[in-house]
Amino acid sequence: VLTCLFAVRVRCLRAMAAVEGFMTPALEALRTGVAPVVAAFEPYNQYEHLDVAYVVEGVALMYLAWAAATLVCSVTPVFKNAPMYAAYCFVGMVPICMLTYEGLMSFHEPTPETVEGRTYDFYDASARICMIQIIYQVFGIGVAFIAQGTLLSTIMIVHHVCTLTLGFINLNPFVVRRPNFLPLASG
Repeated sequence: VLTCLFAVRVRCLRAMAAVEGFMTPALEALRTGVAPVVAAFEPYNQYEHLDVAYVVEGVALMYLAWAAATLVCSVTPVFKNAPMYAAYCFVGMVPICMLTYEGLMSFHEPTPETVEGRTYDFYDASARICMIQIIYQVFGIGVAFIAQGTLLSTIMIVHHVCTLTLGFINLNPFVVRRPNFLPLASG
């Protein structure tokens, strides 16, 4: 039994090393590819803790995962009629799981004693939750225009735009504005 467990462990470690060997250069290529986009948006970032690179890389990864899932769904008999929509549902579960994880893990963070502290103190998890929501909504809007169908309905577009706006609004109490940021600096 121990020999079998050891053999499984060795195979798992080899598989993880192979995935890491592929993913590290792939992620570096992604970071290099999105660097001009990050550089273009960074001057407009009025928030000290909004990680533009995290958001842009997250959106790019969502689109890449959606494209790969669409290819898989297009050859799967069950999803052959609507592969883009099925892929959207599958890939959309990733940020939902990330949001759930961040929310559950934030229960273990200490809570400030005052109302002002609970409202305005910076929480790293809150900023990440807002950024994940922004990633998900930018992805949803883009997929709606690419896949069309039911995803491109007026109700869905308004939903994604409103939720994206709420993601940015929710950053305000938790994320410190950069000092002397013009033209959006607050006195």
